[in-house]
Amino acid sequence: MVRENQRRVLTIGNKLVAGPNAIFRISDGSWLEKDLHFSIYEEGLKKIETYSLWTDDSMNKEENFLSPMIRILTWERRRDLNDLNDNKTRKFPMIDVKLGIIHDDKLEEVNQKFISFQKIVTENNNYIPFKLSTKRDSADIKINYDQEYIDYSIYMRNGAQSFEFCSTGNNSDNLVKGINDFKKLLQESIQVINKSEWKERYYELTEDYIEGEFLEWYYEDNINKKAKS
Repeated sequence: MVRENQRRVLTIGNKLVAGPNAIFRISDGSWLEKDLHFSIYEEGLKKIETYSLWTDDSMNKEENFLSPMIRILTWERRRDLNDLNDNKTRKFPMIDVKLGIIHDDKLEEVNQKFISFQKIVTENNNYIPFKLSTKRDSADIKINYDQEYIDYSIYMRNGAQSFEFCSTGNNSDNLVKGINDFKKLLQESIQVINKSEWKERYYELTEDYIEGEFLEWYYEDNINKKAKS
């Protein structure tokens, strides 16, 4: 049972770290989709942090758009698994998720940081744009392991295009400094809201999904499969 629960906790935790496909407002079905997502992994996956920006992607709207939102997740993964040894019946990870709009006085700063961050990512020497793989080529990542470093991943979308990138870099690296700066700004900018009015939705190309069912999380200690209405 312990091993089974550990597998369940890790599976759910990893899914929540990757984040939902959309965040829905329960009252009217409006939703937001992800424009930026970056994750920071402490060495040995001791701790995982994710920061993401979400904007309204509801269909058939010309007004009353949802405000851009920030989602911040923190998972003390090693502490969680150690606790599971003492609480063997627990079936859900101890993950903290904050959801909120952007403080009015921070909106323009966040918007400008988002624009400049994209430039840092695309101009970074360690990044090679995705293309059809013919030679199994990859980014040439040069790391001085005598310096402090972090593992990270980045996802970005501009409505028509998206890309995802994973790497490791020294804290002195320009891209890593950009991540840490953006992380600090999002922590300062989030105006936390009542999560009970929202839910996360996860899509996967499974038989259940094809039959019109999908996973939803109401920010409680469970994930439910809901039939499409």
